[in-house]
Amino acid sequence: MDRKQANLAFHHSERLKSNLFLVSAALDRLATLKAERLEGGKEVTKGVCEALRTELNMDSRYIGPAKTNAIEGELLGVEAEIETQDYTKARERLAQTFSQVTTVSNEYIKVLMDEDLI
Repeated sequence: MDRKQANLAFHHSERLKSNLFLVSAALDRLATLKAERLEGGKEVTKGVCEALRTELNMDSRYIGPAKTNAIEGELLGVEAEIETQDYTKARERLAQTFSQVTTVSNEYIKVLMDEDLI
């Protein structure tokens, strides 16, 4: 992998992690909502997850489809747990998603470190 590709992939994977923090904050907020507010919160949170999956599809050209598909699968799991209101499991799935993205990011950061770019 050349350093330009590694740089682009690292940038995209770090942006994914930043967006996962937004999903995490939304999940924390969902646990405090009741009735209509809960339903609206679930819809907004699922919308954020959907937008993140769209971003993942764009990132697949840099990160690779196999890796982005695995991350997307975890995000779909988060959404399914939100739907059933099992926020503990949703957080666990989100933690797994963070772990996958961090592993991907570390793969590219090693290339950049080997090239003395960071």
